[in-house]
This record gives sequence, C-alpha cells and structure tokens, in this order.
Amino acid sequence: DFLSDEETAASKSGFSEGPSDDPSIKVAHLSSGRIRYREMNPEGRITVLGLHGYQASLEEFPRELEPILKKIDVRGIFIDRPGIGPISTPWSGLEDLKAWSHLVKELVGKVSPDQPVSIVGHSAGGLYALAAASLDCVRVAAPVSALWPMTMGTLIETLYNHGVIFDPVFEIGGELFPKKIIPIGQQICDLIVNHWDDYFEIIMSMAGPVDRELLTKNQNAFRHWTVTSVMQGGAAMLQDGRGFISPWPFTPADLAGSRILLFSGAH
Repeated sequence: DFLSDEETAASKSGFSEGPSDDPSIKVAHLSSGRIRYREMNPEGRITVLGLHGYQASLEEFPRELEPILKKIDVRGIFIDRPGIGPISTPWSGLEDLKAWSHLVKELVGKVSPDQPVSIVGHSAGGLYALAAASLDCVRVAAPVSALWPMTMGTLIETLYNHGVIFDPVFEIGGELFPKKIIPIGQQICDLIVNHWDDYFEIIMSMAGPVDRELLTKNQNAFRHWTVTSVMQGGAAMLQDGRGFISPWPFTPADLAGSRILLFSGAH
C-alpha cells in the first residue's frame, strides 16, 4: 500500500467529501475503488475519456464544454484520477503505469462497453493517456501539453523557492517516497485551502502573460477545481508522483499499432 492507515487518516483530516448536486456527476465502482466522473452529451457518437492535469480534477472540464461536444457529436467522460476529488478512492497497486492501464480497461468496460474510446490527457494527464495507448479499448491516445518528469523538477524548484520545505529536496524515491511527498502535499494543501491568496501568487509567478490574464479572469473557477483536487489531503500527490518517478514500463513493441497524437503548447 502507498499509505499506512495512520497516514491515510492524516491525509484526509480536515477535508469533507460532500455529495454533488450536479446531475452530470456519476460514480464508477471498480474492483480497486471508485472513480467520480462527469458525463456530457451522452448521445455522442464517439466517446472521449478526458484526464485532467496535475493538481486538478474533473472540474478542469466544466459543463460549458457540452455545446461544443454536441456540435462535434462527442460524448465526454471526464474523471477524477485515483486519489483526487471528493470521493475517488485512494488504493494500492498503482506503483507503475501498467497498473493504471488496467484501471482504464476496467473503467472503459463500465462506461463504454460497446465501443472503444479515445483518451485525451492534459498536462500531467498526458502521461496517463500515453500509458493507456496500447489497450484494445483505446482508439486514439492524445497527450495535450503533456507534463513530463523534467517539468516536475521545475515545479518543485519553484515551490521550494517560495517557501515550501523539501527535506532533502531531490531525495524523493523508493520506499521513502510516501514519507517525503505527504508532508510536501500537506503544505501545498494548506496553502490552497487556508492561504489561497499566497498560493495564487505563487502560481501567477510561474505563468506566462497569456496564462496570467486567463487566471485573473477565471480565478474563481481555478480555485474551485484546485480545492477539489486536494480534498483528500496530501496523499492526492501520490498518484502523479509515483507515475513520474516510476520507470517507463512499456517497450516500443507494446505500443506497436497504437494511434498516438501529441499536442504541444502552453498550458
């Protein structure tokens, strides 16, 4: 398991699940836990599974997208990745990206049993989209502005420079990983939940001019999805952290025949 019982309890302290009154929000019950997802345009001809980025949630894909999905005849399934959001279940077994691909296969069997899906992964979600590319139930995998491990180093350095304490900074790995990342996550969660203005200032300092303008105009929406992402506390960082430090488990032969579209650009 990633966490002991004590660590799991500590990571959730102070955060409430809270039921959703949004009719587009549903829950898929899987053998390894449960996944909250938002379904839009259920009658769409093609199903797209959307994966949010680092420290985000399905709120990254707001209901305002539905008219666009209707126009292009696409059904959207946008999930909270494991351990993220108010009700998705943190579980053991996601120690490499192959385990994640097994989860995707089971999830697709629940939400789209009669046809394969395309997967779009934004930012950190791009890594997980790529990890599912070889599945028979995936038509196309499309990482968009994918966040790769070297980018994580920049993020860690920026947070460190703004007073988030890493001890030691770059010794995050192996069996020590949960004990390092949970305190880091707790500090970031505390900033988000209790000191939003300070957190927002840090994010603005990392953003380019275009992103700063967008964040300023949409701060309330950004705050909503960011707070949602950390409702389970510091452990919410574990899934992405594990994914980024784990060895890439797929060979070129594993991905032979897969259809992968790479989209680059600003976040």
